[in-house]
Amino acid sequence: MQNQERPGWVWAITIFYFGGAALLILYTVLIHYGYFHLGDAKRLHWEQAFSRVNRANWIVTFSLFVGTALLFYLRKLAFYFYCCTLIGNVLIAAWLLIVRGAAIPKFGVILGTIVAPLILCLYSRSLIEKRILR
Repeated sequence: MQNQERPGWVWAITIFYFGGAALLILYTVLIHYGYFHLGDAKRLHWEQAFSRVNRANWIVTFSLFVGTALLFYLRKLAFYFYCCTLIGNVLIAAWLLIVRGAAIPKFGVILGTIVAPLILCLYSRSLIEKRILR
């Protein structure tokens, strides 16, 4: 199993998450240096994204990226990082529900924060069972 080829989905997951991260970093740098002008409402939203309130989101996102890197290198540990991502997102959602009250989240939010990490957990678990992840 030493020269195991990466399944196509591993490549797709890696390109999706790291490509998205690269675009987010580029966008952040361009905003920081003034290449993109944001209106007052967008600027406030952007600044709140980097506030103390959202540090938990950044920790969960870091867990997702570490899990993706480990998945690319076909390591079992990816499963645990994806589980941490899922649990972290569920805890953040519960906290927001308690603090901000009951609001129906948008479909994309549910898909990105709960469903996607759940699928990543299940997929990495299946790769462990197939002995692809070591």
